[in-house]
Amino acid sequence: MGDVQIILLNKASSSGKSTLAKALQVRLEIPHVYLAEDDFWTKLPERDYSFEVRYRLYYGFLSCIAALAKRGNFLIVDTVADDRDALLECARLLRPYRVLFVGVRCALDVLEAREQARGDRTPGTAKRQFGRVHTHAPYDIEVDTSQTDPTDCVEAILAARSQPKSPSAFEKLLRTETGET
Repeated sequence: MGDVQIILLNKASSSGKSTLAKALQVRLEIPHVYLAEDDFWTKLPERDYSFEVRYRLYYGFLSCIAALAKRGNFLIVDTVADDRDALLECARLLRPYRVLFVGVRCALDVLEAREQARGDRTPGTAKRQFGRVHTHAPYDIEVDTSQTDPTDCVEAILAARSQPKSPSAFEKLLRTETGET
């Protein structure tokens, strides 16, 4: 099997994923495209979206990940997979590819402080996502940006990438869904 093609960072808003993604890009020998879910939301004219609009955009984002991977791109993706159905769809779409599923954790008080300091987030977003984002699937690796230096988090991710688990977190998720063992 080849190299891990997709590093998928799952986190609540303001967890430090762009810092991790950019540091990973520098360290990885193969060029990786950084694809951020937030970039898709900024393409809409305002931040108060109906469920239907959010649903279409998020599932389109997931399809873009698969389309880029299909063309042979290596990716670092950050997302807020706080819905089991969306996470399952992501796992289905990415089934043909080697994915390292990374849980990026951060203490709630740190998330809220970062959210407030940034000033470009809807207040309360981090708190709303905090209780849901890590509840739907196992990870291949978890890092905590509130307790660990970003450099050490990157080292841990790179180490997990170099020795991927079998079955992977996504394979386990799909097996659980289909009743396979």
